[in-house]
Amino acid sequence: MKNEKFVNLSLEEINLFPIEMQNENRILMPEFGILNAIDDDIRAKMVHDIPYRLTEGRIALFLKGSATTHVRLQTFHIVAPAVVILSPGVIAQIEEISEDEQARFLVFRNDFVSETKSFDLLQRYLNGMLNVLLPLKEEEARCVDQFYQTIWQTLQTKGWQREAVRHVVFALFHYLSCLLQEQMLYEEKHLSRQEYIFNQFIQLVNQYANQERNVSFYADKLCLTPRYLNSLIRQASNRTVMDWINEAVIIEAKVLLKYSNKLIYQIADELNFPNTSFFCKFFKRMTGMTPLAYQKS
Repeated sequence: MKNEKFVNLSLEEINLFPIEMQNENRILMPEFGILNAIDDDIRAKMVHDIPYRLTEGRIALFLKGSATTHVRLQTFHIVAPAVVILSPGVIAQIEEISEDEQARFLVFRNDFVSETKSFDLLQRYLNGMLNVLLPLKEEEARCVDQFYQTIWQTLQTKGWQREAVRHVVFALFHYLSCLLQEQMLYEEKHLSRQEYIFNQFIQLVNQYANQERNVSFYADKLCLTPRYLNSLIRQASNRTVMDWINEAVIIEAKVLLKYSNKLIYQIADELNFPNTSFFCKFFKRMTGMTPLAYQKS
């Protein structure tokens, strides 16, 4: 049974909250939302320490403060100024947001930005493959903030100008694409081979863990032997290949247990376990709780 107290802050859910959809902090509509701050109304609905899947993506600009969140097997220690870009479908888990944070958010449905010819960064976003923490210089943060302010002022003075807002969002994606290219070039020069392989491995686990749980599969994808891959991953993270695969499966299982209406046997089947009993034993071994106990907790 779906636990109704957990919400994933989708636009559909937010628009059902007994709060004002437009005030000095936010403008929220069925397909688009902008938040100039996380006020008490929204903060009260945020679930900490439980993973949830983003229905819509996010572009979050942190101007002050810090936050820690877990995204697709990565831990983002966000220190302002910074931008976080998350695709729809990404699983995230909020651990902490500082009291002094100042953050702005854009939230929009995929079809809001998919009605035009997409470029590389936008295509990766639409395909659910983007989870990026991008530290900013102060002048870059001011520039990104101008995009937010342009959207905010447009909505305040002209109402819902869909095409105008869409094109500002496209322009923001283009600007962030330039910043991301600079970051990738920097990482290419400074990442060790071990770090590079680890990052590639984590991407593969995020993509395939629900279907593939054999070390050889990931080793083949990376053109390595299973033994060498295990050695590299252990050196890079103090964890084994199977540790990472199992964590990805558990995160997916937790999301399905908390937020979907699926029965436990259906979740076991979706995650490619041979039977429900095997799934329940695996879940308890990994979490200390049965799936049903976690669902009700």
